[in-house]
Amino acid sequence: FPALLFGAIVRYPLQAGTALPVPDQRPSATEGQAALAAPVANGIDPIITGAVPASPQNALADVSLTLEEIEIAQVEQLVELTRAAYLQRNRLIETAANAGLSIRSKPQDMPAVGGPFVPMEDAMEAADFSRGLDTLESALDALDKTRSEIRAFPIAHPVPGMKVTSGFGKRRDPILGRSAFHGGIDFGTPVGTPIHATAAGTVALAGRNGGYGNMVEINHGNGLTTRFAHMHRISVKAGQRVEIGTRIGETGNTGRSTGPHLHYEIRTAKGAINPMQYMKAGSRLGSML
Repeated sequence: FPALLFGAIVRYPLQAGTALPVPDQRPSATEGQAALAAPVANGIDPIITGAVPASPQNALADVSLTLEEIEIAQVEQLVELTRAAYLQRNRLIETAANAGLSIRSKPQDMPAVGGPFVPMEDAMEAADFSRGLDTLESALDALDKTRSEIRAFPIAHPVPGMKVTSGFGKRRDPILGRSAFHGGIDFGTPVGTPIHATAAGTVALAGRNGGYGNMVEINHGNGLTTRFAHMHRISVKAGQRVEIGTRIGETGNTGRSTGPHLHYEIRTAKGAINPMQYMKAGSRLGSML
C-alpha cells in the first residue's frame, strides 16, 4: 500500500497472510427504504432538514397577505408624513403671526382627518398608495412655499454672536451729545467680523453712502429693505442675488462712526422700523426653517 515519504510516494509490498480491512455490512434494501421512509412520515425531508413545504395554495396565500400588510404600512406612513407636513406648516404660520410677520399663508386643516373609525383594510380603496402620494406632495409643496415666504423677511442675525450696543429709537447722539433718533441697531464688533444677509433678496446698493460709510442695501420684496453700514469690506455687487446667510462683507469703522461696529437697519416705505421684532421672530422660527 502506498505511503508518503518527504513528498514522494513509496509503495510497500503486501506481506503474505495480511488481512484486508472489511467494511461494515451495508443495510439491506428493505432496511434502507424503511430508514428513508421514517423521516418522511414524520414530515422531515431526509436530504434537507426542515418542515415539508407548504402547498402552492398556502404559499400564495402567505405571499398575498404579506403584500397586503406592506401596502397598508406604506399608506399609513404616507398619512403620517402628510399629517406632519400640515402640522409643521400651521405651526410656522402661527409662530410667524405671533412674532408680527405679515405673511399671506393661512393655516389649513389636513384633508380627511376626523370622523368615525374605519379599519385600514376597509379604507384601502379610498386611501390607496397613489392618492396618498399626491396628498403628501401637495402638503410638502405648501410647506415649502410657506418657508420661502417667511425666509423673505429679514429674521436672521447679521453678525451672529455679537451683542447690541445701541438700540433703536431715541438716544443721545454719540458725536454731538444731543437727543437724536437712531434708525437701526448697532452691534459692537472687531473690524473684519463677517456680515450675513438676514433674508433672501437682491442687492440694491453696494458702496459709499455718506454718513453710512461703506454700505450694502438689500431689497427683499414686500416693501422691505435692509441696510448694513460702516463696513470695512464689501463682498457683493449691486444687482446680485443673495440668500439668507450669504456673506456680504465685513464690519468696520467707515463713515460717521466712533469705533468699529455694524449699524443695521430694516426699512419699509414708511421709514425705518425696529429690527429686533424680526430678529426675535427669527429666534423662534429658526429651528423650523
